[in-house]
Amino acid sequence: MTATSAAPGASSRLLVVRNDKLGDFMLAWPALAYLKSARPMPHISVLVPAYTAPMARLCPWIDEVLIDPGEGADRTARRRLLTEVKAARFDALLTLFSTPRIGWLGWRAGIPIRLTPATKWAQLFYNRRVVQRRSRSEKPEYRYNQELAEAMLAALGLAPCAAPEPPYWPLRKPLWILTAGPGEEATAEAIRVPLLEAGVGVYRLPIRDGLADFATSLAAADLFIAGSTGPLHIAGCLDIATAGFYPARRSATPLRWQTCNRAEHRLAFCPPEGAGEQDMTSIDIAAAANQITGFLISHNRREASP
Repeated sequence: MTATSAAPGASSRLLVVRNDKLGDFMLAWPALAYLKSARPMPHISVLVPAYTAPMARLCPWIDEVLIDPGEGADRTARRRLLTEVKAARFDALLTLFSTPRIGWLGWRAGIPIRLTPATKWAQLFYNRRVVQRRSRSEKPEYRYNQELAEAMLAALGLAPCAAPEPPYWPLRKPLWILTAGPGEEATAEAIRVPLLEAGVGVYRLPIRDGLADFATSLAAADLFIAGSTGPLHIAGCLDIATAGFYPARRSATPLRWQTCNRAEHRLAFCPPEGAGEQDMTSIDIAAAANQITGFLISHNRREASP
């Protein structure tokens, strides 16, 4: 079979395999981040054991998680996995640690580009190989994985970006989280997708177990942005920074419905004079975004000061 990449302009579908222990999988995250930073952005699936699947689902660089039934799986489970991999129509397979079973799986599934380290006889099932001498321990394991990611981007014809830097699980960096009430999921997803495509770290908060659970989850936020609704005022009571968007209606002004957090913790936006009182599109979003960014930076500096 001839190795070909996805059609020009299409999103490449890539299957990455690291199906052993948790530590090995976590050291694949720098490679996953590097792959996800490419342009056009590829769709990344991973094949992992059920043991590490919960962490895979939390990884911001992974779009889909496939479960590997393991070496001891029966024929039915192996056939089911092969059917699932075939149906996904992957453009490429990147195996970070090669085994004959996974090489055979990729070959039988007809994945055009199959890349692995050039070690062990399992490499015979692959048509792209990278020579690595991992047993010499000349580099960190995650760097070996990144080298394989670099080779995969070249094979796919994708433009690499600068290698991402730590943290590779960016919960401690600005990570925008979208919340959605009942019936609002589609709207939240319509916001999330273009942000992801623009390279913004964004995550949609799963449905919480009732209002109390949702309310307490807001306590972890550095800043809460919302319209003049109940959740904005929950954030106000928590005294976290808020950016509220209000209509210009006299009975619903930013002053009347001001959040009850400290003055230095709040921003408010509403339509300018002369615009319709409900015309939220008249708010200069670019200017508001710049103001919110500066507000958040200064707020975090104040909070970090002794």
